[in-house]
Amino acid sequence: GCGRRAAGGGGAAAGGAGWWALRSRDDRTDGKGAPPPKARRWTIGVQADLSGPGKEVGQAQERGVRLAVEAFNSRADKPFTLDVKVSDDRGDKTRALAAARVLTADPDVLGIIGPSHDYTGQEALPAYDEALLPVVTVSAGLNLLVNPVQKQGRSVLQACPIHAFNGMHIAYHAQAVHRPSRPGLLQERTDDPYSWQFVLGAKFGFQQGGVLPHPRVIPSGAKQLERVVGEMVDAGIDAYVHAGLLPSAVRAAKALDALGFTGPRYAGQHVLGDRFPRDAGRAAEGWTVGAPAADPTSRKEAAAFLAAHRARYGAAAPVWYAGEAYDVTLFLAQQVEKAYGKAGRRPERTTLAPLLRKAVHQGVMGGYSFDENGNLKGVGTFLHRVEDGRYRSLGAAPATPAKKAGG
Repeated sequence: GCGRRAAGGGGAAAGGAGWWALRSRDDRTDGKGAPPPKARRWTIGVQADLSGPGKEVGQAQERGVRLAVEAFNSRADKPFTLDVKVSDDRGDKTRALAAARVLTADPDVLGIIGPSHDYTGQEALPAYDEALLPVVTVSAGLNLLVNPVQKQGRSVLQACPIHAFNGMHIAYHAQAVHRPSRPGLLQERTDDPYSWQFVLGAKFGFQQGGVLPHPRVIPSGAKQLERVVGEMVDAGIDAYVHAGLLPSAVRAAKALDALGFTGPRYAGQHVLGDRFPRDAGRAAEGWTVGAPAADPTSRKEAAAFLAAHRARYGAAAPVWYAGEAYDVTLFLAQQVEKAYGKAGRRPERTTLAPLLRKAVHQGVMGGYSFDENGNLKGVGTFLHRVEDGRYRSLGAAPATPAKKAGG
């Protein structure tokens, strides 16, 4: 299969759109009639944290979108020219809905890449559900963003695994490579939905392999972390899985290092980034971090993307998720172009999400396909091991559990 990579109120928005339509019909310039209509723009929206705590990932995604649009617009045979419109939610839940409506209320926006964060996405759902334009996220893995039971996220596509699947595939890798018999699972509750979903998936993944994990929970702020990690080591854990955020992962790494723990150590997507090896130093060595971001420098298919990124943004390697944002932007553009070719006119944007959910796309970072609800098919978790202060790509996590010992 080509699934990646297994291989507030409706009135305001509707009223705003209606006002725009009336205005476009009724404006007069000379009292004799309407002027020629302005040419419609074909716009890709970006909703991301561009200036808040998650700006590194948000800015990377914006760069990926801009590079994809430049690639599309450079084609001699392009049937239209794409624009980019950005809305910065600053990673702030209280700004998310308004940031989304900047895009959804613009009738020229055909789809949105983003949001870059779980909770801004959750808060923006009313705007997405009013507009029903396609919203494709490469990093927001909260399970509630696509919720057919509550009829939420009806046009959202999660081009990343939900957090529970991320934990499950990390557990599969631990068993395939290290075969632990007593893996420790630490649920650190600063970001409670993320941590319990991740733990749930990891626990399920280990149990599928016949392994019973040793779970512990610590409260928000990672209070008593060092003491609890010490107790886990004393209890005989032979692997460690961290379900928590970056600051507590740094502390856990240092605590395990001080205790002389040499077993495999894992963390999920909220730990991936340059700060973990920098802040944990020597204690980060050997950790494996699983996230829905592949390393573009390890993929020959991404050579043109890397060259374009260097030319546009300088020599530094792309930050995580830039390549994925590049892929899904071209995926959206491809579906808009197909719909335009079939109908001979600009497609109605509410028709696009169902087309994307049925389509398969091969991008430079891998393949993407979705189920009818917009969930990613396949694995989508990539593993990165810290070696000499840098990440080395281990490729995609296993899709299935290792066979039980003796099985």
